[in-house]
Amino acid sequence: MRDENAIIATSIIIEEPAEEGGDTTIVLDVRRARLDAADPRSTGYRTVLEQPREQRRPVYVEVGSGGGTGSDGG
Repeated sequence: MRDENAIIATSIIIEEPAEEGGDTTIVLDVRRARLDAADPRSTGYRTVLEQPREQRRPVYVEVGSGGGTGSDGG
């Protein structure tokens, strides 16, 4: 059975927050995940995603099931 919270992506786009202190959005193929600016782990998550993005390598990500941390993009 497929895990609805898992994303395997070959394309990673990092969208900067619209306002200072806002949330960063990570676009993984057609799905979006939000990095909560209030969560101290978000900086680390972003750093971890930078290298595969720069190298154009696939990535496996699990997102939370609630709180708007992940959603289908299409």
